[in-house]
Amino acid sequence: MQDLEARLALGELVRLNRGAHAARATVWFPLSAFGLIHLVGVPLAWLIGRDSLGLYFAPAHVAGGIACALYYSRAGRTSGLQAPLYGWLAAFAAGTVVAAAASVVGRESGWDRLNLAGPTLAMVAVYALLAAWARSTLLLALAGALTTVALVAVSVARGDTAIGLQLAGLATLELAAAAVHDRIRPLE
Repeated sequence: MQDLEARLALGELVRLNRGAHAARATVWFPLSAFGLIHLVGVPLAWLIGRDSLGLYFAPAHVAGGIACALYYSRAGRTSGLQAPLYGWLAAFAAGTVVAAAASVVGRESGWDRLNLAGPTLAMVAVYALLAAWARSTLLLALAGALTTVALVAVSVARGDTAIGLQLAGLATLELAAAAVHDRIRPLE
């Protein structure tokens, strides 16, 4: 009898672990929210200039983080399975601060490539960390693709055009990843 109870308990633990992993790997909402935020940033890069984008991105990233928290809180009440949000929120908050710092340091020191590519590479670091945390092949692929976007954009363009190209690539990749999130297998 104890052997059967132990097997049932072990089976339940395995099921709960898979469910928790599935909750962590459900990334479509943050990818959609931040993809839309970055998409709005594309015309702003040309209208207000790259040095003023922080006035948009700081509150937009906070709003995106709050929207994600509310979405997952509501989804958790409905499904009974709570997704841990603090990793997402901390990563995006840190990424926003590092992105702004890279831009300012690059501008003030005259290192144009840091000013141009630093913010996108900060988002690459965020997605790479989240990929490891969520064991997500999708987020890992996104981080790699964003690295390419940043490096190509600063190689072929300068100034606000380079920022606009990176934001367009970032938004496109985030929204595309959100659309295919359920077809990508997690990292084993």
